[in-house]
Amino acid sequence: MSKVLIKDIPPLGWGISGETSFIASINNIMKTLDKETDYYELMGISGAAFRMQFSKVWCPSSGDWYDRSVVTQHLGFRTKDYMISEDEGKGIKKAEARNIIKKSLDSGLPVIGIDLLKVPEWGIICGYEGDTFYVRDYFDNKSAEYVPMTKFPWIIHILEELSESKSKKELILEQLQKVVASFEVPFVDNQYHNGRAGFQFWIDQINDDEAHKDNLASHWHLNGWLYDLLFDARHATHMFLLNIADLFSGDQRKKLLEVREKYKSISEYICENWIHFPMPNWVDKEKGRTFIPPYDSSVNPEPRYLSTVEWTPEMRDEGKLVLIKILKMEEKAIDLLKSFLNL
Repeated sequence: MSKVLIKDIPPLGWGISGETSFIASINNIMKTLDKETDYYELMGISGAAFRMQFSKVWCPSSGDWYDRSVVTQHLGFRTKDYMISEDEGKGIKKAEARNIIKKSLDSGLPVIGIDLLKVPEWGIICGYEGDTFYVRDYFDNKSAEYVPMTKFPWIIHILEELSESKSKKELILEQLQKVVASFEVPFVDNQYHNGRAGFQFWIDQINDDEAHKDNLASHWHLNGWLYDLLFDARHATHMFLLNIADLFSGDQRKKLLEVREKYKSISEYICENWIHFPMPNWVDKEKGRTFIPPYDSSVNPEPRYLSTVEWTPEMRDEGKLVLIKILKMEEKAIDLLKSFLNL
């Protein structure tokens, strides 16, 4: 039985490849294909760097809504998605999906899938032997070897080569126009409060004890998780805008860099106020403290610690004030982006 493996795909992991797992998966694949891109560029062109959604219930999928269709167009690819279900009319069957995945791998292109090992997170299918697939995933052991896939994805994304593609600058301008328009769209996919409304829903709910009374532990986790994703996104925003500034000149470049400074300030403010948004898995009960990420790990890698092992009402009250300030900062950034785009 022959074994097909696409070699040298880098590991995935939080704090390693980026917090947004689909974009990190695409980026790692592009590294293997020797395409000149990076995590920040893909976050920006997809719009993921600017996103803000919050499910109408407290659901981890709140952080996973953005335009995946354009993320690789400037690199000569598009992503084609397949839903996988054994129920009639709800997607393709597993047998067909296996064939599609193998065909892509045979052509030298890895496949992105969700829920490959433990929980629904995006990962990379890197090879196969018979009906055993080998993967990179946020929940693998981070070794040099790929690990066998233990679950079957319910969505896969196949990379397809494009004969023609838009320029990076053209895609960027289109996506930035969508970012501005999306900020005012209150609801997407019939499930997610979006943009300004997404922030407002979070603000309204974060210190509402009635909303948390039956699910405090899971809401604590989601609150910290979405804040982590928000920092990752806004850090990517200002890095993306800095990296694309040389595509523009004169007053247009100056305005773009002004927008970049706004988002840099937002990411710094988010990091500074992480003390109100801990993750439950950062708790060290033995030492009676909770880890908080450092202000700037490139300058000072030392973590911060809270002298509590709970998500307290005081944290939630302070968190509400922080989110109100972030929303005001976001509104100013969007106004500057409109000016850059002449909207």
